[in-house]
Amino acid sequence: MEQQSIEEYVEQVIQVLPQVIRWFHMNRANALTKAQLNPAQFFVLDIISDLGAQKMSQLAKKLTVSLPAVTRIVDKLYGEKMVERIIGEKDRRIIEVKITPKGKKIVNEFRKQRQQALKDIFTKLCEKDRQDYLRILHTLNNMTLQTEG
Repeated sequence: MEQQSIEEYVEQVIQVLPQVIRWFHMNRANALTKAQLNPAQFFVLDIISDLGAQKMSQLAKKLTVSLPAVTRIVDKLYGEKMVERIIGEKDRRIIEVKITPKGKKIVNEFRKQRQQALKDIFTKLCEKDRQDYLRILHTLNNMTLQTEG
């Protein structure tokens, strides 16, 4: 088998990866569509579901968006009763966002759908391919963690 250049390899990844991502999004979109959430709104719910209440500034940093952008996202979630706002006792300008039971339910539904979508696709791979894929993901994850500094 002829070895391809890194440029050829990258071009193939660029062609294939978006198709895989689109398939994954289409197969997990039901919980988000039902809840009328966009990915950024879900990401906020996912973060506070895992990490607990977060300050608006922390959410903005994690999402890499401005504070006004995070405010719009949280406003929608608050309006849908998926999060609550907790005003700081010492400094009323500091607002923490906490997930509600309704928000937690949506996160759990989404996670179940995501798990099922991954099961559906990975059961079609042999064990060696699954292990190779997981090994490569771990390697890429470690590399990205090192570059975050």
